[in-house]
Amino acid sequence: MPMGTYQEAIESLTKAENLTSKPWKQNKLLLAKCYIKLEDTSNARLWLIRAKNVETITRESYLNNRYSVVCLDDKLSEYIQIKVSVPQGSVLGPLLYLIYSADIPTQTLTHMATFADDISGYCRLLNLGGKVGENFEASARDQT
Repeated sequence: MPMGTYQEAIESLTKAENLTSKPWKQNKLLLAKCYIKLEDTSNARLWLIRAKNVETITRESYLNNRYSVVCLDDKLSEYIQIKVSVPQGSVLGPLLYLIYSADIPTQTLTHMATFADDISGYCRLLNLGGKVGENFEASARDQT
């Protein structure tokens, strides 16, 4: 899982908020959701009370209506709409990553490998018996 914790992400944003209060005040509702997720109800209440006193700005444009273009040899590609992911280099990126990846379910034999903002699920098969084993063996024979 990611190297940081919810608490570290929230502390980082709180420190930044204390340095430059205006732009960071818009993030208090998001932080309150993090505290609620952690079942830290006393801190969640604190953030929600603070958030009531702050002007709320919708951040839908932060994740929606984003496009990408590539420039190669002074020529531009077509614009392609980005439908998933968090904007690269964003301050909220690490916090959103923690929130989005925290609920990924895992079974007993399932594991998650992460690197930066990529997640891959994998599992170790102890027995290839039954149809799975037959299909795997047939596929292996076809490859030779």
